[in-house]
Amino acid sequence: MIKKKAMKVHLFCFYALSLFLLITACQSENSNQGTKKSSDASKSSDTEPVKPAFYAMPTLDENNAKEHLSKYGEVNTEKNVLLKTEFGDIKIELYEDTPLHRANFVYLAKKGFFNGVPFYRIMKNFMIQAGAGNFPQRDAVKSKIGNYSIPNEYKTEKYFHSRGAIAMTKPEKLKPGQGSTPYDFYIVQGQKYTDGQLNIISQRDNIQFSAAQRQTYTTIGGTPELDSKHTVFGKVIEGMDIVDKIAALEVRPEDQAPSKLVGIKVEIY
Repeated sequence: MIKKKAMKVHLFCFYALSLFLLITACQSENSNQGTKKSSDASKSSDTEPVKPAFYAMPTLDENNAKEHLSKYGEVNTEKNVLLKTEFGDIKIELYEDTPLHRANFVYLAKKGFFNGVPFYRIMKNFMIQAGAGNFPQRDAVKSKIGNYSIPNEYKTEKYFHSRGAIAMTKPEKLKPGQGSTPYDFYIVQGQKYTDGQLNIISQRDNIQFSAAQRQTYTTIGGTPELDSKHTVFGKVIEGMDIVDKIAALEVRPEDQAPSKLVGIKVEIY
């Protein structure tokens, strides 16, 4: 009888000890796995910082525009634009190293600001201009986005006003160092120039043209008069034939407004 009780106690202790060791081993394994996952997560976080998926823009003004456009551009990195018109599509590439202008254009396009605005100023063999212009129906939207300018990002040694260049406009009454207007842009149609014509522009406007600029303006064409006055922040990569069709429209001589307004829709991808 005593032997049977002793045996039962012995078995009970054996099973209890086995169960304790099993539970301890499982807890140790889970702890190790948790530590590994934490270590892996930390390692991943150190090497691959996670970018926020959204940046909420406040109302912009002259004091905060640079800061918030910079932050917006870090989150919204798109640089391809599809500009749709009734004449056909124009594909545009925005430059990464003019980040404030790129961010501004992407921001307004994603808000749908450019959808429905027209090419309202056309200068054949020079440029076609689109945006809000002086249309009062856009004033309410502009007041919500903000009253601001974009700091100049001249990179004339790389990006100048060759045929197909995209640049932002400036106010008619310029202040020293005045930045770009955020709501209007133009596409250069341009024409070819001779070296003699470039010399005249150089002396008149105090612009020094590089060998690359002279080569481009004499063979491909552009609007050299605008260099170092407006920020070029992109180029047409497909659809210059559409630009030429729009530039061929009849205009009123007093303000270069086309007799037929060509509306646009802008998509970012």
